[in-house]
Amino acid sequence: MMREEEIIRQIDLYLRGKLSEEEIDQLWVEFLKNPEYMELFQIEAGARYYYAGKKQNANKELQKMQANSNQAGPQAPASWYLPGSPVIRWGAGIAAAMLLMLLVYNWFSADGLERELIASISPHEMVTTDIQRTDDLAFDPLDVDLNRGYEAAVSGRTEEALERFSSLLTEELDARQSSIAHLNLGILYYNDSLFEEAADSFSRSLEAGELDPFVREKTWWYLANARLKAGEIEEAYHTLQELIRFEGLYQEEAERLMELIQ
Repeated sequence: MMREEEIIRQIDLYLRGKLSEEEIDQLWVEFLKNPEYMELFQIEAGARYYYAGKKQNANKELQKMQANSNQAGPQAPASWYLPGSPVIRWGAGIAAAMLLMLLVYNWFSADGLERELIASISPHEMVTTDIQRTDDLAFDPLDVDLNRGYEAAVSGRTEEALERFSSLLTEELDARQSSIAHLNLGILYYNDSLFEEAADSFSRSLEAGELDPFVREKTWWYLANARLKAGEIEEAYHTLQELIRFEGLYQEEAERLMELIQ
C-alpha cells in the first residue's frame, strides 16, 4: 500500500501524463481501496480543470470580441480620420450609440429559452464508481475503466474519455455500470454540442435504472436541456413534466422552461 505522500506525487505525475500504463493501473487500485485517495485526486484534478477552463474562457471571450468587431459593418472612409477633423468626434459618438443600440437589441431579441438552458456541463458532474473490495477479491476492470474515463474527462482529454466510455458500452456491463457510462458519455456529447446524441445517452442512463435519486433527477434535467437544444420540443415537454412531478431541486427551473415553450 502506498503512503499518502507517494499517492500525492503519483497523482501529480498522472495528471501530467508521466505514468506508465502499469503505474496508472496500480494507482487506480489504490483509489478503489482507499476512497480518501480518490477524493485527493478529484480535488487536484478539479483545481487544474478550473484554472485551465478560466484561461480557455478568456481566450474564447477575446475571440468573440474580435469576431464582433469584424462584423460591425463596412469601415468608415479614410477621410473621417483626418487629424483635427470634427467628423471623427461625430462619427465616434454615432458609432458608440449604434453599438449600444445593437447590444440592447441583441439582448432583447435573443431567444429567451436559449438563455435559460445549460451552456455546458462540468465534467465533475460525471459519476465515478464507488466500490470497495477486500484484499482477497479482484477489482472489476470495467469499474477501473469507468474511473479512468472520468479522469481523462476532468483532465481535459475529451477524446480519450469519449473513446473509453464508448468502448465500455460494447462490453457486458451491469445496470449500474451502464447507467454511469451512458450518463458520462451524455455529458461529453452535450459539451460537444451533439445534443441528439446527448439526449439519447441520458435517456439510456435513466432506462438502466441504477442511479441514486439525486443523480437521477439531475440526469432528467440534463435530458430536458439536451432535448430542447436538439429542437425536440414535444419530448422535452414531457421530460419537464416529469421533473415538475419530482418537486425537487429543478422544479422551478423546469416550470420556467415550460412557460417558455408553451
